[in-house]
Amino acid sequence: IFFTVSIVSCFAIYMSYKESNEKRNTKNGYINKSRPGPIKPEELDFAQNVAKRLDEHRELVMDLLEQTDFLADREATPWRAGHLATQDDYLMYLFFLRYGMWPDAPNAVPARHCRPRPEILGTCGHPLYSR
Repeated sequence: IFFTVSIVSCFAIYMSYKESNEKRNTKNGYINKSRPGPIKPEELDFAQNVAKRLDEHRELVMDLLEQTDFLADREATPWRAGHLATQDDYLMYLFFLRYGMWPDAPNAVPARHCRPRPEILGTCGHPLYSR
């Protein structure tokens, strides 16, 4: 009996802690991860919107190309450009989820415009990408 009471007590304490934690997180503007169902597209905008994050990523790639030799020896370190390309693919997909279009689509809204994809990254390799 003592064992059963202990388990029930521990479960009640855990549920109380979880509930107060969820309320605090929701109150502070964090996404409630226990909520079932898909997230809202605007929840993808954290600190900056998705378009700004993609633009800043591409700016960083251009700075690496123009101001450093980090990407200069592509034969010795092909993975560097590959990692940057994969990150760009991921951010492009988040852009698509957020705005319903790819960032390089002809009908992309100018307010959501971001720099063009640097050539060193090649074409987007995301499986759902279509232009």
